[in-house]
Amino acid sequence: PSLRPEIKRDLTVGAEAQVASARAALEQARKTLASAPPDAPAEAAAEVSEIDALVEKPAGKTGANSSEKAVAKKPATTADAKPLVQDNFAAARPELWKFGAGDWKYESGKLVQKLLGETRSSVRCTQTVPQDFEARVRFRITGGQRYRSVGFTFDTADDHEKLVYLSAATGAGKLQIAYKSGGAHRYPTDAAQSRQVPLNETIELAVFVRGRVVNVSIDGQPALTHRLPIERRAGHFELITYDANAAFESVTIAPLADDLVLDEPAAAKTATVTAAAPVAPKKLTQASARAAVALAEKVLQTAEAKVKMIHAALAADEARYANPPAASAGELAKAAALADKQHAFARAEEDLLRAEDESAGLIAAEAKAKGKGKAVAATPAKKVTDAKAALDKARKAVEAPGDSYVSLRTSRKAFEGPTETEAMLPAVFPSTSTGRRTALADWIADKQNPLTARVAVNHLWARHFGEPLVKDVADFGRKNAPPQLTVLLDWLAIEFMESGWSFKHLHRLMVNSSAYRESGSLAGVDPAMRAADPDNRYFWRRNPVRMESEIVRDSIHALAGVLDLRLGGPTVNPATDEASTRRSLYFTHSQEDIHRFLDAFDNANPFDCYRRAESVVPQQALALSNSKLVLAMAPKIAERVEKAAGGAEDSGFIRGAYQTILGLEPTAAELRECAAALAELKRLSIAPTPAGTPARAFIPGCAATNT
Repeated sequence: PSLRPEIKRDLTVGAEAQVASARAALEQARKTLASAPPDAPAEAAAEVSEIDALVEKPAGKTGANSSEKAVAKKPATTADAKPLVQDNFAAARPELWKFGAGDWKYESGKLVQKLLGETRSSVRCTQTVPQDFEARVRFRITGGQRYRSVGFTFDTADDHEKLVYLSAATGAGKLQIAYKSGGAHRYPTDAAQSRQVPLNETIELAVFVRGRVVNVSIDGQPALTHRLPIERRAGHFELITYDANAAFESVTIAPLADDLVLDEPAAAKTATVTAAAPVAPKKLTQASARAAVALAEKVLQTAEAKVKMIHAALAADEARYANPPAASAGELAKAAALADKQHAFARAEEDLLRAEDESAGLIAAEAKAKGKGKAVAATPAKKVTDAKAALDKARKAVEAPGDSYVSLRTSRKAFEGPTETEAMLPAVFPSTSTGRRTALADWIADKQNPLTARVAVNHLWARHFGEPLVKDVADFGRKNAPPQLTVLLDWLAIEFMESGWSFKHLHRLMVNSSAYRESGSLAGVDPAMRAADPDNRYFWRRNPVRMESEIVRDSIHALAGVLDLRLGGPTVNPATDEASTRRSLYFTHSQEDIHRFLDAFDNANPFDCYRRAESVVPQQALALSNSKLVLAMAPKIAERVEKAAGGAEDSGFIRGAYQTILGLEPTAAELRECAAALAELKRLSIAPTPAGTPARAFIPGCAATNT
C-alpha cells in the first residue's frame, strides 16, 4: 500500500536537514578561504608549518626561486590585536559600563553583584563589539540560592540575544550556550556541558565567536563548541548574573584575528547533553582553508546523494509491494539500487578525502571507539589505505549496481534477544490485510453498540456544562449510579450517531441550547427551586466552569499579542523552554516534565485522562500577580489597551481594559476602584512628569516613563 505523505516527510526531513547544514558549512568554509592570509614561501621554515610546505611544494620538487631567501610576514594573532575593552575594575568607569538591574558595587578592586533571587542582574558595555570577537571574563561565583549562574551576553537587544554562562547549581552545574529569539529563550541540549563549577574560585571564561560559530574555553582548556541555529543580529555586550553573588575581576574584549580557525561542532548526538569538546583554535593557512572547502563540498555531495537514495527507495518499495506489483517495479528497483550505490560511493570519496587531510595534518585526527570504552586510532597511513580500498569497492558497485537496494524502515521493534541484529529486522509491507483492526473499529462504532456514543456525549457535556450526565465518566457499568437524565443522554447519543458521528454537530447543538445559556447567578431564585435541586442535577441553572490551565496561559499570551498560532511541529520541553510562546498543548506532559505555571491551575493528570481536578488555592492568585509569565506579558497587554484607548481619559482606558481582558463593562464601583488605584500609582511614582499626565502613564507599557 502507498505510504502516507507524513511518513514520507518524516523519512526525508532528516536527510534534507543534513543537506541544508552541509550547504551552510560549505558557505562558511568559502568565506574562511577568502579571508585566509597568503601562504609564505617554503624556504621561510620558521614561519611556515611543515604541513603547508608539503601541500604547496611536494617532496622532490624545487621552485624556480628556491635559492632566494625570503622572510614571511607573520600574520596578526588575537594576542597581537589591540583590545577594544580592557578593565580590571580597579575604579568605576561610567563611560564604559551602564548598570542595569541588580545590586552592583565596586569593592576591593572587583565589580561585585549581591542581588539574589530568580531574576537577572546585568551591566551593559557601552563600547560596540565587532561581529567576530574574543571575550575573556574572569570572575568568582561567591554564592546564590539555586541556579548561581554567571556569564555574559552578546547581540543583546529587547527581543534577541546570545548567552554564554556557567551555573554552579548544586548537583547540576553546567556550561551553557543559549539564545533568545522573538522574546523567548532557548537552551539547546547540544550546547550544554555538565561540569562541576566551584564556588569562591577564580574562573576565566573565554569565548571565541566567528559568525554563528562559538568556541568556549574554561581556564585555558577547550570546553564547548556550538553553531548558533539563528542568524546574528546587532546588539550590546552585557555581564550577567542569575540568582548568584559574583565578583568580576577583569574583562577583555578584542576583535577575532583572521588567522584563527574556530572548531565546528560535531554532528548532534541523541540522548546526550554534553557537546563534543573542541580543539584549540588553529592557525589558518591557504592550504588548510582549501582543504576545508574541498571536504565541505564532498560532505554536501554525500548529503544530496542520500536524499536521492531515499526518494528512489520509497518509489521502488511502493511499486514493489503494490497489489498487484506495478509494471514499473523492475525499473524502479534498478534506479533505487543505483542511487544506493552512488550514495555509498559519495560517502567513500568523503572518507578518503578526510583520511588524506588527516594524514597531511590539515585536520585533527579522530579516534573511533571500538569495543566498550576503548578508543583505538589507526595510523594515518592505514586510514588512507583502507579508505582507498573502500572507494575502489564502491566504484565497482556503481558500475554494476544490479537491482538490490536497502528498503527504508518506517518502524522498528525491540530486539527479542542478544542474538538478534539489525539485519534481522526487514521492512514489512503486507500485500493483504487481516481485517481484524477494521472489524474492531466497525464493532466499536456500530449503532447497535450505543455505549461508544454515550461515552462521547457524556465527555462533551461535562466540558460544556461543568458536570457530566453520568457522574463517573470512567465507569458506565451497572455498579455506577444511573444517570438522572437518561432520556437526554440517549437522545444525544442517537443524534450523534445519525449526524455521521459529527462532533461539530454535537458541539453546536449543546452551546445553542437554552440550558447552556442559563444564568449561573442565584440572585432572586425561588427558594423552593433551590431546595428541590440544590446540587443542580437537572441543570436548571448554569454551573460555573473554570478555565483550564492551558486556556489561562494561552489567553495571557493572546492578550499580549505574542501567542504562536502555528499548527504542528515538535513538542516543547517545559524544563528548558518554559517561556515559549507556543500554545500550551505543545508542551511535553508527564510526571517528570511539568510546566510550573500550568501546574498551578490544575494541569491535566498524565495518569488519568477522564476528568480534570479543580481547586481554588492562593498560589493561583499569586501566579496571576507576580509570576514570570504575567510580569513579562502585563506591559504588552497594557500597551495594547493603551493603543486602543487612543489618548482617551483614564476612564476610557479602564473600560477598554475590562472589555479586552474580561469581555465585560465595568460597574460604577469598579470604575471608582480602578481610578483610585491609578491615582495611587501616580502618587507613589518618583519620576518627574509634566502636569496633566494621565495616571495610567505610570503603568509599564503605557508610556516610556521609568517608574
